Amino acid sequence: KEKNDWGKEIREDLLIKAPIKNSKKLPMSNRKLRNIFESKVEKYSGASYLTEDSYGRCIYYVLGRDSDGEHKSYTMMVSKDGSYDSENFLMEIDYMTDYREQLKEFKERNRWNLPPQ
Repeated sequence: KEKNDWGKEIREDLLIKAPIKNSKKLPMSNRKLRNIFESKVEKYSGASYLTEDSYGRCIYYVLGRDSDGEHKSYTMMVSKDGSYDSENFLMEIDYMTDYREQLKEFKERNRWNLPPQ
């Protein structure tokens, strides 16, 4: 509750707008996502589209397996046109229950909601 300012007045400058849909179709084919993902991690198991910013950068929740065969969870950021930052597009999620700081840093590294350079 403390991390989310529970009980305090809502700060509009911290709000994120995202459309609410009954189902979220992947903006990119599973094949393309697999190819991008497997350029860094051994095996792709599937992805769920989460959201996108105003510039077409999409965040996906991805399940995969590393070179040891261990199942892992990842966040991946790829633009609708298939471009991505080869150094920063993928982040392993260490703790599913406490991912907020990790996700914030991931978005900052990938210039989330900032104009392309």
